[in-house]
Amino acid sequence: MEDALDAIKAQVDGMETRPAVFDRELRQRFDRWRLADPVPAEEIIERFARHGGFDGDGATVRIPLHEVDSAELTGEYLLYHPEHVVECVGFYEYEKGDLTHIRIEDFAETFPAWRLRFWHHSNAPPSQPSYLKESTDLADESAAPGSSVAGLQSVDGEDLFDQLTAFVEREKEAEREQTRRHFADLSAEQFFAEFGGVSGVEPAGREVGEYGEQIVTLRVPGEDQDDDDGVPGGDFDTAGNGDDTAEDPTAGGARYDNWEELAEAAGMSPDEVREERKAAINGEGEADGDATGAGDPSSAATDDFDFRAAGLYPGSEVIIGHERGGRGFPVEAELYEVEGRTMRLGVYWRQTEDKAAAEAAFKADSDATFVVGELLNVVPFDRQWDAIETIQADDRKSDVLTGRRDVGFRDATEVDVRTGDLNEYQARACTSAMRAEDVFCIHGPPGTGKTRTLTKLIREAARDHQRVLAVAHSNQAVDNLLVGSSTTEQADPRSLHALAQDDELSMARVGSNCDHPVVEEEYVGEDHWQADVVGATMSAAHQFPDDLFDLVVVDEATQATIPATLIPVSKGERAILAGDHKQLPPYHSGEYADREEMEKSLFEHVLEVYGDDIATTLATQYRMHEDIAAFPNDAFYDGILTHASRNRDWTIGTLDPLVGVDVTGSEERTPRESLYNPAEVDAVVAEIDRLLRYGVDPADVGVITPYTGQVAKIRSALASHDPPGLHHDVTVNTIDAFQGSESEVIVVSFVRSNDAGQIGFLDFPNEGPRRLNVALTRAKKRLVLVGDWDCLTTLPGRRDPADSATPVYQNLHQHLLDHASVETVGEIEGDAVGRPE
Repeated sequence: MEDALDAIKAQVDGMETRPAVFDRELRQRFDRWRLADPVPAEEIIERFARHGGFDGDGATVRIPLHEVDSAELTGEYLLYHPEHVVECVGFYEYEKGDLTHIRIEDFAETFPAWRLRFWHHSNAPPSQPSYLKESTDLADESAAPGSSVAGLQSVDGEDLFDQLTAFVEREKEAEREQTRRHFADLSAEQFFAEFGGVSGVEPAGREVGEYGEQIVTLRVPGEDQDDDDGVPGGDFDTAGNGDDTAEDPTAGGARYDNWEELAEAAGMSPDEVREERKAAINGEGEADGDATGAGDPSSAATDDFDFRAAGLYPGSEVIIGHERGGRGFPVEAELYEVEGRTMRLGVYWRQTEDKAAAEAAFKADSDATFVVGELLNVVPFDRQWDAIETIQADDRKSDVLTGRRDVGFRDATEVDVRTGDLNEYQARACTSAMRAEDVFCIHGPPGTGKTRTLTKLIREAARDHQRVLAVAHSNQAVDNLLVGSSTTEQADPRSLHALAQDDELSMARVGSNCDHPVVEEEYVGEDHWQADVVGATMSAAHQFPDDLFDLVVVDEATQATIPATLIPVSKGERAILAGDHKQLPPYHSGEYADREEMEKSLFEHVLEVYGDDIATTLATQYRMHEDIAAFPNDAFYDGILTHASRNRDWTIGTLDPLVGVDVTGSEERTPRESLYNPAEVDAVVAEIDRLLRYGVDPADVGVITPYTGQVAKIRSALASHDPPGLHHDVTVNTIDAFQGSESEVIVVSFVRSNDAGQIGFLDFPNEGPRRLNVALTRAKKRLVLVGDWDCLTTLPGRRDPADSATPVYQNLHQHLLDHASVETVGEIEGDAVGRPE
């Protein structure tokens, strides 16, 4: 489009130009004024304004008109007034003989806007205008995919799938180890709040299982403590062996202490024995559930005790602690089944330090009481293993994943995509995604309308009679895809929910962890076998047959690991991956040599294998003031982002959009070893005071920080500083938790402050800049960066700059000095006090 604008400008400069005149009264009389379908006028006008060559008297932009039925210029122009209180477009009205203005929102549905339609890629003129060379593309369609895209590199398939399988196993063990540390360090109440569990659990006896394994039964106390509630009771030594080892009556009296011994005797693998054991206990095995638990919810949430609410599910691994510190604890076990108020578990005796002491504590007549917490929910990992095997067995998908196959695209003439309400980048992404036969990536930097683009894509696919599986890593993102900003009273007009209300498509939501009222009311429990669009988290998608869907749309694709993303990918013929690989990578529990290689998302893997031809980047951002967007645009996005007119200059009163605050404080540690900085807490409170005195609604303020310790201290300080609760609506959270969100004002507290320049995980060379990018791109109108800038910009020790994120912080600090300002806490407090109430 820029080439076309240059050609239009050159043509206009050689013409006699004049303001446009329209006879509105005459056109209204013959019903030729109001358009049935609006023109994307705001985007068209924004492009001309951004070009800079169509400025009028400094306060207006002259938008040239084309002829009614062609893109030839007429010499007429409209007047766009970006500085008016309400953005508007002006023209001369014939009857009045004077200038008339129309709000830009209303202008899109009028005949004058019709005279701009060919300036948008969604409306191609019937012929090339004379002022353009034949090679110029008026619609600014950059190199769209051809019929296929070849891989830039080929990956050894066997090695890749072996690495993915090993990665899942390492993640399982890393998560176990992390939970063990928390179990040792936290109080029971703190542990249960984060991981789930129950305390005060009593022993109810032991028994020999069908396969000779030792089964421990525990009971959650209730009002009824009788033994006639069906709980297996009595001591373990029911066979009179005189010891506590298990005797398997089916194995000729053999006794086994662990799965390995039992499996060896049975000629099976330990996993096979465990699966048979679970199947025997649970009947037909695992029922379809959500990503967070295994089994039928009704079996895990009984009338007597809600084990599901406590985070305890059949099939999960648990950790058991002795409430009075008895020897041999903690021990680990697998939770076989729950019934009433009882749990039946298989203890991992081989890992137990003092087996005899633990066995004694589990006897029915023991006075011991226990805490039982979730150690590991194995279900998500099992689903990832299944997905890896499924993709590996599918020749087409396996070849795409390894780059051995060219990915295909249908001819552009074969797809019918209505993109008139999208900008040019969004339209290109939507069209290319509809053409994709295997996979396509949509890169959505902050505020560029990724969700809007995906919503349009899903709508167009459903209109084309395709069944769509819409998934994301989080429940919140899934619900956002389905209903947008809809409430129970009003549907978001751009959402899929609005279309479903008009019976244009049918939707269903799979999973039990949804908390959006509209989704719960309208779509949870709907028949997902008949729905046009099905929403689910990645893990919950496991329940569908392979290749059931025509299209799988994956939002937040850059926040999920490759194995996790393969779960939904295995359920559809083709996949669209959407995300931003310049923001936070997938979460990992462990640290190991090839972590950085394995922390790549499927989105990044596909880009590496096939290159940029497999993706489209959305490049117009609608969120940030241009001063806020400037640094992340240059540092992380190679300067490709442009700014929509609506947000380019928006501010809060006279407050600068971007400011740094230099605080020299001290970093301290909470009992849980998280960091906090009291001086920065004070600075944050002072800034919020200033914002409120400028009339900012507390609900429009977000405070983000890398450390949970600082989150807690800031929340506490706001509560004690403001007893009436004026600050109650201020959102305070970690940077990671705030990814995907936005706020009018964001205050960032970096926390780290020491002479050595040690900034912890903020300094990780890959993850550090991506976390900083998230922090810098949440604010719309004001961004305040609070930190010890000497610490943040000091390269620690003899660290190679290439192995550190410190250079990014150095560049950011220099940017603040050159293009914004750096204040002290005293300056903030003085401004806050000086403002009127």
